Amino acid sequence: MIIFRCNASPEVGLGHLVRCRALACALKRQGGSCVMVGPPKSYATEEDAEFIEDWIEAGDWVSAEQDAARFAAIVRDRSARFAVLDDYRVDADYQKLLSAKGLHWLQFDGTAQKPLWADLVVNANPAARAADYRDVIHNPAAQLLLGPAYAVLRAEFPPVAALRPVGRPIEQVLVWLGGGGL
Repeated sequence: MIIFRCNASPEVGLGHLVRCRALACALKRQGGSCVMVGPPKSYATEEDAEFIEDWIEAGDWVSAEQDAARFAAIVRDRSARFAVLDDYRVDADYQKLLSAKGLHWLQFDGTAQKPLWADLVVNANPAARAADYRDVIHNPAAQLLLGPAYAVLRAEFPPVAALRPVGRPIEQVLVWLGGGGL
């Protein structure tokens, strides 16, 4: 079982949730089971029930320590093997608590500026470089998954490599302002 901790709201948008849904769907296709922790249940769709076993609302964020302790308890109670963190409020204290509990997780990051204790760090930015993470990675066994090859896309999108052959000019550009305005 894999437990997701995701943030989504009118203020933050739905990008984190969409990314977690796409990953949970892919994991389900490979035989995994997933639980979503965070957003209100009103954000769940009918399709989510096909690949998300349970949806646990996190309620209001009081502190990183409180949320981390609650999340760690959920992971323990579900006997989860792994977690996915897609919430930029997850700070050093949050991660230290998870690490002290022996948890393993993937963490989405887009800045390479905050301390990270994750086992896997995903930054799909084309300009992301391992050198950018030299001073922020605190887990010596961490694996960096950097660049567009690690972008989490829904199944209806073709693989990144198939989008445009090298050297072919760009003919169209889609500008997306997030899921909150849909």
